[in-house]
Amino acid sequence: SYQRQLAQYEKATDLDALTNILNRKGLFEKIEQSVAEARRNSISLSVALFDIDNFKRINDSYGHLAGAALLQQIAKLLSIDDASYCARLGGEEFILVMPEKSPSAAAQTAKAAVAPGGAPAGGFRLQYGHAGATFCQMQRS
Repeated sequence: SYQRQLAQYEKATDLDALTNILNRKGLFEKIEQSVAEARRNSISLSVALFDIDNFKRINDSYGHLAGAALLQQIAKLLSIDDASYCARLGGEEFILVMPEKSPSAAAQTAKAAVAPGGAPAGGFRLQYGHAGATFCQMQRS
């Protein structure tokens, strides 16, 4: 039906074409709902931000197909459970939103998702630093 096709189209505009996770538009719509729910129910809402260091060098050295494969693998690594969701903010920047997780639990979850020795990402292993992630908690005032 027309309504179903329209809903599918609207959903498609919220997804990043390369990684098939939320894009910036989809994130802003979904996080607005998550913030409202966290405030309404006085629950935690933790966020982790990720940036791939030297991503341009990966593209320049190994080609854009390798860079694209790396982005796709990172999206898979950050798709951790049904309660949390991730988005590609643009380029090599990702965000992981974890409703009902405290900052300490979110830190552990984010570290586990991108732990050294994890799944190969486009022929590379994802390296990370604690400075690359920011965690915050929202509480009802």
